Amino acid sequence: MAEPDRPPPSTTLRDSFLLLAVGLAALLPGLWQNHEWASGESLHAEIGREMAVRGDWIVPTRLGGPWVDEPPTVHVPIAALIRWTGSRSMFVARLPSLAAGLAGVLATFSIGLLLFDRRVAWMGALVLLTFPAYANTARAVRPDLAVGALVFLSSASVGWGMARRNPAARLALFVAGGITAGMATLAKGPTALAFPLAVVALVPVGRPGFVRPRWFEVPVLVVALAAGIATWTVPAWTRDGGVYVREVLGPAAPRVGTEGRPLHEQVERLLLGHLPLSIFLPLAIGRWSRHGFSAALAICGAGLLLALALPGKPFLLAASPFLALAIAEAVLAPDLPFPWLATFARRLVPLTIFGSIVYFTAVLAFVRPEGDPDFVFAAKSMERVGPETAVVCVSRRGEDFAWVAGRVEGIYEVYNCDDAARLVTELGPGTCFVATVQDRDAIAERLGGRRLEILLEYEAGDRSWFLCRPHPMAE
Repeated sequence: MAEPDRPPPSTTLRDSFLLLAVGLAALLPGLWQNHEWASGESLHAEIGREMAVRGDWIVPTRLGGPWVDEPPTVHVPIAALIRWTGSRSMFVARLPSLAAGLAGVLATFSIGLLLFDRRVAWMGALVLLTFPAYANTARAVRPDLAVGALVFLSSASVGWGMARRNPAARLALFVAGGITAGMATLAKGPTALAFPLAVVALVPVGRPGFVRPRWFEVPVLVVALAAGIATWTVPAWTRDGGVYVREVLGPAAPRVGTEGRPLHEQVERLLLGHLPLSIFLPLAIGRWSRHGFSAALAICGAGLLLALALPGKPFLLAASPFLALAIAEAVLAPDLPFPWLATFARRLVPLTIFGSIVYFTAVLAFVRPEGDPDFVFAAKSMERVGPETAVVCVSRRGEDFAWVAGRVEGIYEVYNCDDAARLVTELGPGTCFVATVQDRDAIAERLGGRRLEILLEYEAGDRSWFLCRPHPMAE
């Protein structure tokens, strides 16, 4: 059984360092900015900050209460970096996503070497950096790419394990693949296994040098998978006998964005999030129709179908490396029907990467010179109220204010005007609240018509928000 041809280790190491340099150049400029916060950034940054303050690496909290939507996949490294650097900044909070993004680039290169050759592997890794859905997630404080990197590394590990002849090397790679898949499963559920399973099923097709896990290797994979799941569940279980673990992983546990979408909507989201290079996907499909089986395209399609079929929210980002490699294989094919398309694609890749660098270094600061509206409003509000004042957020998430102020004490969230008026009254004089104009007037009415002092009015998003404080005397 022959192993796949691959460049010498020294060449692969040099390529890896060069890819890391390109990845850093493409992604790093987006880490320093506060001009544009991605959805959910302040949420996950604040969870990490609270873990750092408490020194608790097992149970994440949000505004002091347990966070049960998912295990702390990305929050633990955020907390560790905040404690290590002593800095509460979006740059520090975004570093784990950057590291996951770079790991994904290297995993794509590795999978490219496994399935194709050095040239296609290089192009696939670069195409990956052009995908907005991937690159923007690598610049944001979100758990998606941390989980994605685990899926990519698992796929690469089991793929290379099937290519090895040495039994010890095979087992070591299967163990690595199982552990990383188990850790990804913690956050995404069984849907995280879709692409590693597709790799096991489809990589050996037409490749006699690849051998799927043998009967005695399958238990090793299963035990490794269980070990990956145990990395968090065991220490969390010992805290309270499994109460918190059941809340997070149980069937009734809340999940953000779990609404079902039809297959065509899922595919549409995938393609739109991977523009402009996804316009070359028809070339990959056409190449398959002319030459037969394409491993990268087959894994991409099968993985998506499995992800939609398995329980949990479909994890579309996991398809990115395989989509990138399928496009790279197509545009580098020597028999491309339209050679000018290949030239266009090869030029579009560096232009897209360079364009993202220009956007984050120059354009964004020009378009939003003040900064992200949510960030600016929270920062100005906390400057007005001072470090000890209680702030009640009405129908607005409080993590923006907690992150900017560096405290959860005195930050409250309510979702109706009755609760807001009651809480403002209970907290006493000086308490401020944040609300829209409609909620502001409704709360004033519930406070007995007391006059409100408007401390700040700001346009954040598509609404005007007010920072108010009831006047101590009734009119």
